[in-house]
Amino acid sequence: MFVDLSVNLEPIEHDICVVGSGIIGLSIAHFLEANGLRVLMLEAGDRWPTDENIERNFGLLKVEDTHSPIEEASRRALGGNSYQWGGRCVPLDPIDLKERDWIPDSGWPIDYGELEKWHAAAAEFLRVKNSFEAADLFGDNALINFRDLERWMPNSNVIEIYSEWLARSDSVQCILNAPVVGFEFDQEQRIVENVVVKSGPNQIPIKVNELVIACGGVNTTRLLLNVQKQSPHLFGGMNGPLGRYYMGHIYGKISTLKLTYASDFSKLNYTLDGDHYSRQRISIAPETQEEFRLPQVTFTAGNPVVYDAAHKSGTFSMIWLALVSPIGHKFLTGPLRKIYVGEGSISIWPHIWNVVRRPFSTIAGTLAVAKSMFFQKPRTPTIFVENKERAYALYYHAEQTPLPENRISLSEQKDDLGMYRVAVTFECSTREAERIVEAHKLLQKELESTGFGTLEFIDNDAACIASLLRQAKDGLHQIGSTRMSLDPKDGVVNADCKIHDLDNAYIASTSVFPTSGQANPTFAGVALALRLGKHLIEKLRHKV
Repeated sequence: MFVDLSVNLEPIEHDICVVGSGIIGLSIAHFLEANGLRVLMLEAGDRWPTDENIERNFGLLKVEDTHSPIEEASRRALGGNSYQWGGRCVPLDPIDLKERDWIPDSGWPIDYGELEKWHAAAAEFLRVKNSFEAADLFGDNALINFRDLERWMPNSNVIEIYSEWLARSDSVQCILNAPVVGFEFDQEQRIVENVVVKSGPNQIPIKVNELVIACGGVNTTRLLLNVQKQSPHLFGGMNGPLGRYYMGHIYGKISTLKLTYASDFSKLNYTLDGDHYSRQRISIAPETQEEFRLPQVTFTAGNPVVYDAAHKSGTFSMIWLALVSPIGHKFLTGPLRKIYVGEGSISIWPHIWNVVRRPFSTIAGTLAVAKSMFFQKPRTPTIFVENKERAYALYYHAEQTPLPENRISLSEQKDDLGMYRVAVTFECSTREAERIVEAHKLLQKELESTGFGTLEFIDNDAACIASLLRQAKDGLHQIGSTRMSLDPKDGVVNADCKIHDLDNAYIASTSVFPTSGQANPTFAGVALALRLGKHLIEKLRHKV
């Protein structure tokens, strides 16, 4: 059921309070209700995203050029980042959780089996198949794998799928426009007795039993940093781990893949698998990573850069012109649209020339793209068009090394809720860029040895590294700033995602990941949240 804080505040009797109604918050609330528990969910935003909540900017004061603006990376509304998420579902790999001496501060306090056992439940919640491996297109190869599958939700806006369930539920109550601005503790400051929500000029305490914070990576960390401002000893102290080791992923392109045979385009393309799409990806085998001391890197093929008219494609130029038009925001979400549109001042005239010089092929190509992207169900996840040259941009997606200097911290300015705004330091190191280039070189050799194709770099090593560093921007995958650890000095939560300092407060967020791995974090974040849900069920049963 939905309740608006400004109209009525009568919280149901509940077992667990979940702060945040995004994908991960919804998943744990759905799981808890299915197991007979009552859940109070507090959502800072309204039923749908509003301009007012976007303008609040989630308290972000300063961000480096390498980080997406927070209004593009988060949504304050029922469903949270459901409105921004592309729907890609990829599990972490076993090596992602292992301690690797070539990746500083790597290693999780749980083994892979603890996460893998929840993949089926996560896949069911996200409406995809729990199968992420296919026949290897390169055969039995020791260096490079071409068998990993990514799956795409048929509808990535998760709240659209579960809004009817939430509206009808008598066991889950969602209070809208209820931003949590602080906690009230017991005398020993070991138990959160109340969460404090802001309503106009008033601060309203709401009693909680067990508390789950699921506000997204940046905003979960921001809330705890504001709490720490009042209680400096919490979360490892003011100079402790809270906010540090902030990560995302390093992605972009520095090379072109040219296929030997045009027919192999289908091996790179999306495949309709039941009611949703999947796609195979190229990855570096774990043994190869260890031998060459490489980070996790995966590769997929895509189109040339759409905003660069040098591609001479009328179809791509027509797409670009549509996206930069006043109604362009209706076609793609902000972050994805930005990738296609580009940044800075780009002349429209070369794009118009591409369109008018080949009008018939442009119309046919544009109609085909429009059908696959907007009119068929499920729609194709992204635009991918075959070309006669058999040449495709090769996109890399790499893990980011956990570095303590990459962090979220508080500024001295406050927002209109009275909470301190945050600043973000987020950079890719030159060493990381060098290792990603080395991974490309390994792939280059394997492509040639298999006869699948050739890999052409944009320039020499130095230019590739410089280009990679320029492209190293994220902020959509918010990982690591409340990391999981055995020792409270090294992280914020324990192996059960319980905050080390507190007896009844937990974090359900990708921010608890100690390493980012190669995968988009949402699928693993849901699996970990469901694991937390099971822990809370067992804890409450033992209390009875």
